[in-house]
Amino acid sequence: MKKTELLINALKAYDISLSDTQLAQFESFEKFLKDYNSHTNLVSSKDIELVWEKHFVDSIAFLKYLSPTQAYKLIDIGSGGGFPVIPEAIILTNANIFALDSTSKKTSFLEKASAHLSLNNLSVINDRAEELAHRKTFRENFDIVTARAVGNLAQISELALPFLKQGGNFIAYKSTKLAEEIAQAKNTIALLGGEIQEVFEYEINSDENFKRNLVLIKKINPTPIDFPRSFSAIKNKPL
Repeated sequence: MKKTELLINALKAYDISLSDTQLAQFESFEKFLKDYNSHTNLVSSKDIELVWEKHFVDSIAFLKYLSPTQAYKLIDIGSGGGFPVIPEAIILTNANIFALDSTSKKTSFLEKASAHLSLNNLSVINDRAEELAHRKTFRENFDIVTARAVGNLAQISELALPFLKQGGNFIAYKSTKLAEEIAQAKNTIALLGGEIQEVFEYEINSDENFKRNLVLIKKINPTPIDFPRSFSAIKNKPL
């Protein structure tokens, strides 16, 4: 099976198809990532050979909740090696997307990848989420926040929810070991103005078939001004 067919088949679950240009962007991003990863470690040596199965197919799960035609204002926290933010930028062509990471080598990669793929809807920010969320132009100013592989649900919710407008949604990518995280995060999410709406389970078909989840959290009330706290407080003093 051609690698593009893995993505095409996965997109059918969301009743979405991509243009030839968009599929070519995914192919170009795979090559760019592999070349870059050869000198700057962004993705593990095992996963770099499974980019389509483990990263592209996983990333596009946002299509469960987002429409390719809508003009969202979206910020992805901890964008790292480009997942899910590069697939978001390729598919959500009308959206205004921000990739946020505190590590300069990662934001440098994201800037170069964005230019290479001509992603005019993507801006890259090198900053800490817990600091950026207190700035007026970013606080409670987004329709959508996404995060993949960034801390437990309570920790990432404290970073994410302050960015959201009321009525906006936080989409958290999580593994299957989720029940305990949700139980521990419920009070935190409520305090920050959020409410868990749904958990969507899906399966990734790779060399080791495994299940993943999206947690959809809606912003229903304003976030108290004291949050987010410093990351050391978020990590060491759960709410």
